[in-house]
Amino acid sequence: MRKIHRLPWFVVLAASLIACSPLQPGEPRGADLVLTNGRIWTVNPKQPWANTVAIRDGRIIYVGGSENAGLFAGTKTIDLGGRMVMPGMVDGHTHPGLVSLEQYELFSEAEDHETFMADLKEWANANPGEGWVRGCCWPVQAYVDGDKGPDRIHLDEVFPDRPLWLTSSSWHSYWLNSKALEALGVDQNTTDPRFPIAMFKRDDKERLTGWVKEGAGWQFFGDVFELNPELHREGMRAALNTLSEHGVVALYDGGNLEFSDTVYGFLKELEDAGELPLRYEGTYMISVPERRQHAVAEMKRFRETYGGERLQFNTVKLFMDGVDENRSGAHISPYDDDPDYVSNTMLSVEDLRDFLVELHEAKLDLHIHVIGDLATKNALDAVEAAKTQVGKDFYPRVSLAHLQSIHPSDRARFGELGVSANFTSWWHGDDGLDSANVGIGPEKAADTYSTMSLLNTGANVTFSSDDWRLEVLTPFLGIEVGHTRRYPGAIAGVENPTMRGPAEERVPLELMVKGWTQNGAYQLRMEDNIGSIAVGKSADLLVLPQNLFEMDTQSIHSTKPDAVIVEGVLIHGEL
Repeated sequence: MRKIHRLPWFVVLAASLIACSPLQPGEPRGADLVLTNGRIWTVNPKQPWANTVAIRDGRIIYVGGSENAGLFAGTKTIDLGGRMVMPGMVDGHTHPGLVSLEQYELFSEAEDHETFMADLKEWANANPGEGWVRGCCWPVQAYVDGDKGPDRIHLDEVFPDRPLWLTSSSWHSYWLNSKALEALGVDQNTTDPRFPIAMFKRDDKERLTGWVKEGAGWQFFGDVFELNPELHREGMRAALNTLSEHGVVALYDGGNLEFSDTVYGFLKELEDAGELPLRYEGTYMISVPERRQHAVAEMKRFRETYGGERLQFNTVKLFMDGVDENRSGAHISPYDDDPDYVSNTMLSVEDLRDFLVELHEAKLDLHIHVIGDLATKNALDAVEAAKTQVGKDFYPRVSLAHLQSIHPSDRARFGELGVSANFTSWWHGDDGLDSANVGIGPEKAADTYSTMSLLNTGANVTFSSDDWRLEVLTPFLGIEVGHTRRYPGAIAGVENPTMRGPAEERVPLELMVKGWTQNGAYQLRMEDNIGSIAVGKSADLLVLPQNLFEMDTQSIHSTKPDAVIVEGVLIHGEL
């Protein structure tokens, strides 16, 4: 897993009744709720600020000045006392379904080999027995150096007779002992799903080391982890509630490994019971090349089996590469600590082009994980080739997620090709210990997460939380870090966190909010219904205790709405 520029506060409002209200002569002027005397940031460029909004039947029927509030006499009216109102937010990539999925018997926070091995030995001595041992979290920075990594020899000394599965501190790779490989049927004849991304690492003599990367490991989650249904459901409820009470009204699910039916079955139960608090875009995840063949059929099955008004399935998820922490990111140039490394992507440009044409015919969209600049380039090349082949009616909306490294020559292509750029903006600070940057080298590390560069080219930039830990499931953390490129002190563990460069990639607050609202709605094809406060749209509104544009920017992460309104209904807080 892993700003300072401001626009003028005041905007002259053209808040005439003709421009702002949908009411026609002779039409009833009743409303279910009127919010007035607020600082309403609409994210509507034709009317950025307003004072009053009126709601009827879950939709917005008036946005404008208080001089017209009298049209709704007798309606329940709330005086906001100058508080800020903004649209509900869209999380463009997150994972509620992964909460409580992995249950570990063994847990270590060690940061070096000696301490980690001591923790393993202590646990093994205290817990004799048989069967699987599931643990976390081996420290990536202590083991990975170019193509060198952990070796099962060390684990076999401590766990000679029990299968051991260890998840890494960066989650994207795993460390297994000999008994675990044997239990999963992985041997010298096992083929890598996609070298060098989803793979079983071998040493110079082609011996399996037990280091397993990306989808090569994910395919075994159902075999290794015994899902506790009660804990999983409680965890999902907590994640959905945390997102919702912090203002998220729609999200895109980045995938659930082998547990999609479990996740979506529970979400359907919530929706049928009227307990799903937000719009939820489910997905089918392609983590190894073979899964591409099943994507369209599985998306159709998900729709038929689990789809509803709020739970929908429109976008497939593809891993185009891995992560730099385990040296599975796809880069144009070799890793700085492994000059012999040759990158690859999960699908070739030609295969991805053909897949996009298939999605065009099925009327589905595509969301692609990209970390390295080669992964981004190949994805853009494939989109360009597919659009050329299909023509002007090309259907899929494509979004690229994370975008740690983008070659400068590819930045303008996002806007040109209509590809959305989804950044997990709370990653954009400098934590002082970045194992990924060690691999890519200082020059490339100094030019990561080019958010403002893409905005300047006209790209549709969206944001996400990409996590399942409750403490980071708030858009306001992403807004602050995307704006300042500094972590809050509590996350960085220091009083004055350093800023991640380049400084010019800091994003103005107005654009951060737009990315979390209107732009995110476009990514999910919801722009006609949510994302801004405008007449005719769903009444999805947040009432904030402070004005984001006036408060201390280093306190934004702690913001929690006073009230969350979805489809005109107050679901959190009070007015």
